[in-house]
Amino acid sequence: MGSQGRPGPDSATAIAVARETSGILSPFPRHPGQARCRIPRGGPVVARISGCCRTAVKRRGRVIVVSFVEAWNARAFRGQGARERGTLTHTWRFFESSRARIRREVTFGDFPPQWVR
Repeated sequence: MGSQGRPGPDSATAIAVARETSGILSPFPRHPGQARCRIPRGGPVVARISGCCRTAVKRRGRVIVVSFVEAWNARAFRGQGARERGTLTHTWRFFESSRARIRREVTFGDFPPQWVR
């Protein structure tokens, strides 16, 4: 429930609002959960990297936090300065108002394959 007894957007709506910001988020589940995914890697030839993509939604008071977390093997792709082995991750986090409007976006983690140009 939102303030004054009004319900806020459901998880699917909050995820849809965040996904509208960029095509980068296309491999992520459209509902909360985790799934194997094919992460697009840009560059002269677009390739796909096997990985795991997770979508999560949490409420923090009047703010809805939508997180998209991807993980992939460093041997398949790694940006400059990243570990050569193990799992690499990147997170996109959106903070939305109870009216389904993005207030802030934060991104952090290893350099994601989508950012290769």
